[in-house]
Amino acid sequence: EGISCLSEAEPENDMVRMIDMYQRFIQSFWLGHYQRCYYFASKAMPLQANDAISDLQKLQEVMMKFYLSIACCCLLRSSNKPKRKEYNEAITEAKMILEKLAPECAHNYENKLKLLQAEMHSCSKKDKAARQAYRMAIMLAKSSNFNHEEGLACELAGKHCQRAN
Repeated sequence: EGISCLSEAEPENDMVRMIDMYQRFIQSFWLGHYQRCYYFASKAMPLQANDAISDLQKLQEVMMKFYLSIACCCLLRSSNKPKRKEYNEAITEAKMILEKLAPECAHNYENKLKLLQAEMHSCSKKDKAARQAYRMAIMLAKSSNFNHEEGLACELAGKHCQRAN
């Protein structure tokens, strides 16, 4: 007996595909493959749109939208901008979610909101506002012990300073 293939309609198959797409999405983000990151997000988000979404899936969706928005900011700065409208929509959606969540749980979301704001300022070439927001994002990530997000904020701030000089 060989390995059987699950039908596309089976809910457990959707869960496996969603987890797979999420893992590929996160891997692509941290490797700096932002076009690939955008692709995997577009494949994973529809899988999360069903009614029986768990709390873990909701958290996963928030994290995906945050990292996707950072990736979209990086893509907007690249020379090839075929999906500018879609990138801006993803950034706006993540910003709205983080603005709602940050007051409710500042420890988890305030640094993410500040980092996204910094990236948005950087895309708009608002150097002073971007530097201030990067400083806040770094400080907030450090105070929350989110070392990976502190490192990300430092890396993005450094890239901003290189572009601004």
